[in-house]
Amino acid sequence: MDSFHFWIDLACVVLPLLVLDAWHLRSTLPPTRTYQSPYVAGTLFVASAIASNFFAFHIGSSVAVNFSIVSLTLNFFLLTPLWSLFWMFVYIVVQIALSVYLMSHGHLSWHSVMHTMHILPKSLAVVMVYISLMMLCSYATKSENPYRRSYWFALALFFYASLDFVIVQREHQLIGFPIQLFVTYVLGFIALWLICVRLVHAVQTVDATKSAARTREQYELIGQLAASMAHEIRNPITVVRGFAQLMAHHPETSATHRTYLDTIIAELDQADAMIASYLQLAQMGTDEEKLQISVKAVVDNALHLLMPYAQSHAVTLYSECDENAIVFADRDCLLQSAIHLIKNAIESHDRAGIVNVSVQIEGKWVVWRVADDGRGMDAQTLKWLGQPHYTTHSNGTGLGLTFVYKTVHELGGNVEVTSQVDHGTTFLVRIPKANSMATRKATHAAPVQP
Repeated sequence: MDSFHFWIDLACVVLPLLVLDAWHLRSTLPPTRTYQSPYVAGTLFVASAIASNFFAFHIGSSVAVNFSIVSLTLNFFLLTPLWSLFWMFVYIVVQIALSVYLMSHGHLSWHSVMHTMHILPKSLAVVMVYISLMMLCSYATKSENPYRRSYWFALALFFYASLDFVIVQREHQLIGFPIQLFVTYVLGFIALWLICVRLVHAVQTVDATKSAARTREQYELIGQLAASMAHEIRNPITVVRGFAQLMAHHPETSATHRTYLDTIIAELDQADAMIASYLQLAQMGTDEEKLQISVKAVVDNALHLLMPYAQSHAVTLYSECDENAIVFADRDCLLQSAIHLIKNAIESHDRAGIVNVSVQIEGKWVVWRVADDGRGMDAQTLKWLGQPHYTTHSNGTGLGLTFVYKTVHELGGNVEVTSQVDHGTTFLVRIPKANSMATRKATHAAPVQP
């Protein structure tokens, strides 16, 4: 094996990834995803793959190898399927242009040109198989955690490398099936892929740490604000509201002034609700006792409380809950989270609609879904969900979802949101279950009765 070309080829793949890691870790942008710019990541990976082609090395006496396919696989692993396809197309176009340039300027021998033309149909077939495998992995594993995704991509690389090796060894007319060369060839791709994935996972771990630290700082700031504001502001608000209410009911108060006073009272109530939300966030995680709680009972309670509110918005509530979904949690916090999610789903409708609430057990998780067919949200709005004071409602405090996210995270769970404008939104909450009961009893989907 040509060790010099091997190390250069290896550097062509790993160095761009290290550059992206360094750029990302030094970035001041919010750590919402690992490689935030598909332009930068895609350009670097394509350049890495092209450079790798110029430093092919040999295993055995006749099998040429380069690691360009690992760089291209990183595009499919880190970027969206459409961006990955775009950069794959760019790579193919650039490769064709370079080949034409080298042939037209006499940098390739006639024998090399004829050999390339001979294997071109099979090479294109292998490339199409590779793209199909990568697209299948991208779509099939988009909801999986990064570790599972990396294993599926490794499996796809194994199939690609095996197919490519069979074509290569047939073209070179090797005698029999050289199992040692095959194992070396395939394991080389898999080993380099796993190294690259470990680098990616390291950055994702740093991202998660940064995000958790930033969220913790926000919650601490909210707690400090709540402690300092609660008594100093709430007491004057109560006094002002009381006198405003007396004046509004005074017989000598005119209708115009009564309207003004009603507005004052409504705004004071809004300020009081915001302070209550601050206090609710500040008191979380302090002294509440976590018990085994039935998520179905909590959801049913929330649906019962919100039924009149849903009817006033012409929204029908449906539920399908597993009776065995048990979690360790504070019941009041879980109930408040359910109310926030279902109330938001109701308010997302500008017309008559439906809200579906389901609770199921999936492995070690209790999975709780709240889906509506309301107005939906765009990608920019989704990025800010859960941030304190961010709200899409004109009279909202922007702390309801912050409360939900904090509650779920403190229970060791996570929240995922999918939405499409004019097609509705789905909140998916995963919380570790309190036991390992495998038997489930799910109720049939039916309208919730008042």
